[in-house]
Amino acid sequence: MNQEIHNINTRCNTNLHPPVCNLMAFQKGVYFSGIKLYNHLPTYLKNLSKEIKLFKTALKRFLFLHSFYSVEEYLGYRHN
Repeated sequence: MNQEIHNINTRCNTNLHPPVCNLMAFQKGVYFSGIKLYNHLPTYLKNLSKEIKLFKTALKRFLFLHSFYSVEEYLGYRHN
């Protein structure tokens, strides 16, 4: 997480820190894409990620509520 990299309290401190890589094969892979999808979650969901049961139920509720049909639609979604 970004908060482990630096001690400054920023709005992105709950995001996962993506590895530095120049290869497109790695950037399109599962590991890098998973980090990108996680970082796009709303902050209240990322704060629940340490408690797995609460995170799973809140994530299911979020996905059922919004019904994204593609990854592009999810990444284009702006949460409040």
